Amino acid sequence: FSGGGPNAAVLSDFWLRSNDFKRLKNLELGYSFQQGSSFMKRANIKFIRVYLNGNNLITWDSHILKGIDPEQADAGKNAMGYLYPLTRTFNCGVNIQF
Repeated sequence: FSGGGPNAAVLSDFWLRSNDFKRLKNLELGYSFQQGSSFMKRANIKFIRVYLNGNNLITWDSHILKGIDPEQADAGKNAMGYLYPLTRTFNCGVNIQF
């Protein structure tokens, strides 16, 4: 090991980090309305479902550095472990069945 100094060849766990984490990957909340109201009967609607969902909502960890996604591979020494985190997305919608 040239140029690394006297400690370059010494084994150490200094740079090791715990990769234990918990993640809420996706969640969907919805409610369905059956035909029963006078509005739905007049509009000839059999079924309505309203929903909201989200992906990549939150990650709990104790040792992972801020900005590091534990599911992504390191891109080498130029990235220094900091990669773009997963994009958090939210969707909402209505399904109507006639």
